[in-house]
Amino acid sequence: MIFDIDISDLIKKLLKKEFRQAKWMDLISSILKPYKDVNNSFVEVSDDISYRMLFNGQTMYLRHYLNDKYDTILRRIWIENTANTNQVFFFNEDEGQLPPYLYDEAEPEALTDFTYIYDDTEPISVIDFIVWVPVDIVYDEVVMRAQIDQYRYASKIYLIQTF
Repeated sequence: MIFDIDISDLIKKLLKKEFRQAKWMDLISSILKPYKDVNNSFVEVSDDISYRMLFNGQTMYLRHYLNDKYDTILRRIWIENTANTNQVFFFNEDEGQLPPYLYDEAEPEALTDFTYIYDDTEPISVIDFIVWVPVDIVYDEVVMRAQIDQYRYASKIYLIQTF
């Protein structure tokens, strides 16, 4: 990795020859110990960030990421796309209502009759995808939602279901 700096090797290369004795090397190494710790932590975080940057909101990448996190051997977590964006409903035929009449505000009926596109009791949105997780996988739903939210597109709504 480009960020992995070997501080012990760097000390040996930069010190003058007369200071390359064991007591001086130990003293300088102990002084630079916090820098070694910070560098090691940075390398670990940068490796994790590089791994997470491999994924995005596409279904196959999200599925791969979740299986890497929760089901590395059997890889049973899968994602079902449930959104049907081609349908727009203004009314339900089973309700026995006439189709709504959309009109201009200048027409006289506009002042007395209102047509609502949806009722407050009906859900406004449709679930876009379902993440199916096997029952025997132990997971924290809050953590899994945070991991999914990291990659999903902002307008997508999903459910986590077990099977």
